[in-house]
Amino acid sequence: MTGGMLIRNESFRTWRLKPWSTLMRWMRASMHSPAHTDPPHCGRSSPCTAKTRWMGCSGTQHCADETLRREIWTTLIRLYHREGEFTEDSPKWWGTRPDTTGPYYDRQKWSESDRIGDAIKIALSEGDDSLAAHINEQLKRHVVNLDGISAADIAAMQEPQKAIELPKVDPNNPNQIANIDMASVIAKVMPLSGNPDAGKELFKAQSCINCHTFANGQQPKGPHLVDIGKRYKKEELLESILDPSKKIAQGFDTWTFVMADGKVHTGFVVLESAETVSVRGTDGLSKELPQQDIDERVKQDISMMPKGIVGNLTVEQLADLIAYLQSLH
Repeated sequence: MTGGMLIRNESFRTWRLKPWSTLMRWMRASMHSPAHTDPPHCGRSSPCTAKTRWMGCSGTQHCADETLRREIWTTLIRLYHREGEFTEDSPKWWGTRPDTTGPYYDRQKWSESDRIGDAIKIALSEGDDSLAAHINEQLKRHVVNLDGISAADIAAMQEPQKAIELPKVDPNNPNQIANIDMASVIAKVMPLSGNPDAGKELFKAQSCINCHTFANGQQPKGPHLVDIGKRYKKEELLESILDPSKKIAQGFDTWTFVMADGKVHTGFVVLESAETVSVRGTDGLSKELPQQDIDERVKQDISMMPKGIVGNLTVEQLADLIAYLQSLH
């Protein structure tokens, strides 16, 4: 292919950069062909082996364009998997929460996967710290797990999980919501405007952040609240917090999974692929269940959101939390 993009160099059987245009990198990322996994040629007059060319792209040789190096590795890592064929078993895992963490729903290795994996290992062992961090980030993003790659490096980039702790309530404090009937709480909060800034802090303090995303681009956790202020009226927000099981967000039904070893896990499905189901329970922690180990799944009628999550707050504080949710558009 010419036109200022790439020229095939038959003598070295490599792709010569002229340069890697953004369009061409995007196109190559979708082409599962051995030719597209060849290391980019360094442009030197003397021939170089595949290993030395990958070393060049890992920054130890002569590839000085940092942005280009990163984009080449991102493209290569994306090509590690291909999309699996849609079969009669596919509808069993394809649901309302398909796994969108990577570019493929059913990740499958192909003829060049091992070759790509070897190249990645060379880059990690001989490249600089900046490139290693970028490659580890892309391995996580594209859900690529390689033998010999430290799990700690990738795990370190995962968002830490923290279990939900229901707030303690003083049964002798008449101002706390847990000691007031629901109808009265709603009646008292409705006329209050609330402080969204204070509510944002309560959103974190009350563990709402454990199961909810509030901005585009965040890793999926549970019901997305980025535009909740437009979709729900104030009274509906109050009811959803005070009585979570009254109306369960679409796609976040509670399921009980019975495993082959007899263990039982209950939660809502965060992500589901052909290989695993990610389930978040009442403690706010996510567990990954292998599809092949699931014997049965049963839908439940209760919400995974713990009732009493705002039991320690006052009416005024709940108004602040609602004001913050209403500010999310």
